[in-house]
Amino acid sequence: MGLLYFLFSVCAICSYFFTIFRLRRLLQKGKADSLAHIKFMIKGKLIMPNFDQNFEATRLSMLSKQHPDIVKVSGEVVFRAEDDEDRLSGTSWTLEDDIFDQVTESGFKLHLLELLDNFIEYRGQCNELPKKEGIVRFGGGTLNIEWLPNGTTHLSK
Repeated sequence: MGLLYFLFSVCAICSYFFTIFRLRRLLQKGKADSLAHIKFMIKGKLIMPNFDQNFEATRLSMLSKQHPDIVKVSGEVVFRAEDDEDRLSGTSWTLEDDIFDQVTESGFKLHLLELLDNFIEYRGQCNELPKKEGIVRFGGGTLNIEWLPNGTTHLSK
């Protein structure tokens, strides 16, 4: 019984190191940007994560706390993803006040664009629809996202 347990443990350890080796090869070959972008394979089947309904709202709330002066001003960002890939491809900004320089210099613009790209990629991984177009609205200290069907925004025309 002890030998069987030992052999089972060795097999489990070997399987773990083989998986780590495969993940490193994906990174080295440029098929993944980071460990966060690697989709784990078990027995040749892709494991799709369950979509977290709070993922986007939580991150937008965190961003609004990082940039309270900017999200006090009313504005919206229309966005669109690539047709053939789950990546952000364009945005259109509308701001109530003339704060676009502050939006850029503070890092808010970059942070929001990164979040939108992450949201699009995450929705693609989870096969959550819609996933290509939407509007982020802010004002009064909050940020909200509305996902729209493909072809709805002026960016898709």
